[in-house]
Amino acid sequence: MRLLLGGSDLEKLQRVRIKLLGMGVACDIVQDKDLNDASGLPIYPEVWVRREEDFDTAALALRSPGLVGAAWRGGCDIYCS
Repeated sequence: MRLLLGGSDLEKLQRVRIKLLGMGVACDIVQDKDLNDASGLPIYPEVWVRREEDFDTAALALRSPGLVGAAWRGGCDIYCS
């Protein structure tokens, strides 16, 4: 699995996941609520791509305004590549 995206807006992350699944990209939303973080920083949900070979497709979809990009912009705080 590889981290694609994270942020504070779970609803937008869920929409991104649904669109990616519709494109055939297997992915999950992960949010470890039980993790004790001594730093005191908030723990945000993340979208993880299951298969390495799907990561580039997912990353390109985030940049495409007509696909996932519209749901991603303005609500998700972290983008990993």
